[in-house]
Amino acid sequence: MPTLDRILVPVDFSETSKAGLIAAVKMAERLGASVHLLYVWTAPVFLAPTAKIRVTSAKTVELGDLVRQDVDELMTALIARTLSDSTVQLTKEIVFGDPATAIITAAEHFDLVVMGTHQRKGPLRLWLGSVAEKVVRLSPVPVLTVPRRDDAKDAAATTAA
Repeated sequence: MPTLDRILVPVDFSETSKAGLIAAVKMAERLGASVHLLYVWTAPVFLAPTAKIRVTSAKTVELGDLVRQDVDELMTALIARTLSDSTVQLTKEIVFGDPATAIITAAEHFDLVVMGTHQRKGPLRLWLGSVAEKVVRLSPVPVLTVPRRDDAKDAAATTAA
């Protein structure tokens, strides 16, 4: 029987990804697994992570370095707010690129991917695309999708009606 020792959790700081993180940590606590947070930043078309930004008149830095610093602070705050009581081993990583591709590539080193989903349906999903849908289809490991609480309630209400 396969073991679940390492869980990958893509985050984007939305309530949806927070729901995925909470579910992954609860699962990890029961299984004795570790959780790895992954944030994927997609640079705007007109910028590259290597673009230089003038911070002061004497200092320039790469945009990617600023993003890494800001996202690292956001991840630390998310962990502190959401998981302050957890003893699960957490690691974090920030990469640049297409979110679905980066998650699928990273998944090769994990036993499970747990991610939040907006549960978009019909034409809206087709028009906007879905990172979760691509990851579910192409991941080399199992993927557990977790709806945000409001999405789950809406789906239950629609089903009950």
